[in-house]
Order: sequence, then structure tokens, then C-alpha cells
Amino acid sequence: MDPKTEIKSELMFQSESGFKDALMGVYLTLRDPELYGKEATWGFVDAIGQQTDIQDQAAAYYNASRYNYSQTSGVSDALWAKAFNAIVNLNNMLENLDEQQNLFTPATYGVLKGEALGLRAFLHFDLVRLFG
Repeated sequence: MDPKTEIKSELMFQSESGFKDALMGVYLTLRDPELYGKEATWGFVDAIGQQTDIQDQAAAYYNASRYNYSQTSGVSDALWAKAFNAIVNLNNMLENLDEQQNLFTPATYGVLKGEALGLRAFLHFDLVRLFG
């Protein structure tokens, strides 16, 4: 199945494996080039962190290296949107997790909830690091 395929919440969150699949889907989203597959790891982040000396005005990260964010909207908007897509998916999972708590052992429920909360906090803090 294509990881980009949408599945309705009512179907996804009927079993423990559906919750685990939803969490895996968030991790698969994090590997996309708009997030940690490139931009949030070494592309955009290196440019705003001044890790390279970019003198060529035609270079992809020239404006980002000069903090001219109005000219970097393609990269920064995609990074922001992809991160918030993951956050929305985690919020949906957490909402359904509390409603379907009876599907899990207490340990499994705690692990799933803790991982989703931690991952959501990580994404929020990373967006603050990049854009705050």
C-alpha cells in the first residue's frame, strides 16, 4: 500500500494494529525530503545556520542563508506544512486512542500514547527552533 493513501479514521482506529500503522505513517512522513529527509536535517537548516558560504545569488539556499524568508517560501512553507500534517495525524491518533482505550493493555496504551505525545512535542519544538 502507498504510504500516502488516506484511510478514514473510523476504519484505521478499530484495532491495535491500526494505531501502530498510524504511528508508522507519521514516521514515514518524517523521512520525506521536506522534513528530515533533507530540509530539516541539512538543506534549509544548514543554510539558516550558516554552515556553508553561499555567494551565488542563483543558489537554492542563497535567500535562506541571508534570512530573506519571503524569498524562501517554497522550502519553508513545505517544511512547515509537512510538519503540521504529521502533528494533525498525531492529534487524530491521540483523540481516537483515548476513545478506544479498551482495545489495549495498559502497557500498550501507555507506550502508544507516550510515543505520540513525545513525537508531537518534538515536532512543535523543532518548528520553534526553525521559525521562532
